[in-house]
Amino acid sequence: MVKRARPGNGWSGRDINEKHRVSTPLELFFDLTFATSLAVVSQQMSRLLVHGDFFAALLSFAISMLSICWAWMNYSWFASAYDSDDLSFRLATMIHMVGVIVLSLGLPRLFQSTAEGVRLDNSVMVLGYVIMRLAMIFLWIRAAQFDHARRSTLLANAAVVFFAQVLWIILILWMPPLREALIYLAVLGCVEFVSPAAFYRSWGAPPWHAHHIAERYGLLVIIALGECVYGTVSMVGAVVDQRGWTAEPILVGTACVGLAFGCWWLYFQRSFGDFLKARRDSAYGWGYLHILVFASIVAMGAGLQVSGEFLKGKSVFTDLATLAFNAAAVCAYISSVFVVRNLSILRWSRIDLILWGGSMLAAVTSLAMLKWGFSLPACLAVLSLAPFVVISGREAFRLLGIKLSQ
Repeated sequence: MVKRARPGNGWSGRDINEKHRVSTPLELFFDLTFATSLAVVSQQMSRLLVHGDFFAALLSFAISMLSICWAWMNYSWFASAYDSDDLSFRLATMIHMVGVIVLSLGLPRLFQSTAEGVRLDNSVMVLGYVIMRLAMIFLWIRAAQFDHARRSTLLANAAVVFFAQVLWIILILWMPPLREALIYLAVLGCVEFVSPAAFYRSWGAPPWHAHHIAERYGLLVIIALGECVYGTVSMVGAVVDQRGWTAEPILVGTACVGLAFGCWWLYFQRSFGDFLKARRDSAYGWGYLHILVFASIVAMGAGLQVSGEFLKGKSVFTDLATLAFNAAAVCAYISSVFVVRNLSILRWSRIDLILWGGSMLAAVTSLAMLKWGFSLPACLAVLSLAPFVVISGREAFRLLGIKLSQ
C-alpha cells in the first residue's frame, strides 16, 4: 500500500538520527537503471579503445560518467532527506528511471560522434538527462511545500535546475562543433555542481542521513564492480577460445575476480557512516570525490574487456598499452579511495604513503614483467595484487598495535 505524505513525515524532512535507516526497495530498484547505464559506458569505452580511438574514448567516458554520477547523486541525497514513499514520490522516481534509460540509449551516439570528431551528438543523452532533472524539480518544489525551514534552499535548487535544463535544451537544438560544445558543457557543469553547495552554505542543507548516504554510495560501488565481473568473463572467455580449458584460464579468472574482490574489500575496510555524521560539513566534498571512485571502477571493467579483445586478436592496442591502461585504472581506483578517506592528499599519514606506494609498486612490477617476457594474463594476475597490498598492510599494522588514520 502506498503511504500518504503528511507534515512531519518525509516531505518535511527525515530525522537525521533515525535508527536503522537503510536503503528502500525502491532505491535498490532505482539503482538497477544506473547499473545498465554503467554497463553501456564500459562497453562503449572498450569498443573505441580496441579501435585505437583513445582520446575519444576518454572524453566520452568523462562526459558520460559525470552525467550519470551527478544524476544518481542528486536523487540519492534528496531521497535520504525527503523520501516520503507516497504516490507522488514513487511516480517521480519512475519518471527519473525513464530518464536514465533514455540517457543510456543515447550513450552510443555520444561515443560515436566523439570518435568522428566533428560534432558532439549528445541529443538523446541530454533528453534523458532533462527528463530526470524535471522529475527532480518537481521533488524540490514538493518538499518546499512542507519543509518551511529550508524552503529557500529547496526553491533555489529547483530554479537553478530549471535554468540549467533550458540551457541543455538549447544545446540539443544548437548542435555546435565539438570544441564549442565542450566549452558549453564545462560552463553548464559548473552551474550544476557549484550551485547546490553554495545554497546549502547560505540557507542550510537538507536533512540527509549519514549512515543511509554511506550505504547508498557503497551499494553503487558494488554495482560498478559488476563491470569488473563482466570484464572477467570476457577475459577468461578469450583465454579459453585461444588456448582451451587449461590451468591458465582458471588462474586468470581467479586473478580477475580477486581484483574485483580486493577493490571491494579496500573500499569497505572503513565504514563511512560515522565519518559523515561527525563531519557533515565535509560530506558534499566526500560525495563529489566518489565520482573518481565510480569512474575508475568502470574503467577497470573496460580495461578487462579490452584485454579479452586483445587476446582474441581484435584490438589495435599492443600488449603493453593494454596492460598500461588496466594498471592506470587500478592505480586511479586505489588513489581515489585514499583521497575519499582523507578528503585531502595533504592529510595522508606516513603509513598511508607507504601502503599507497606499495600498491603502486605492484602495478609497476606487472608492467616490468611484460618487458621480461611474461604473458599478459600473468601480468594482470600480478596487477590484481595491488589492492591487497593495502589491505594486508593495514591489517598487519593493526595486529602490531600501530594506530591507523581512518
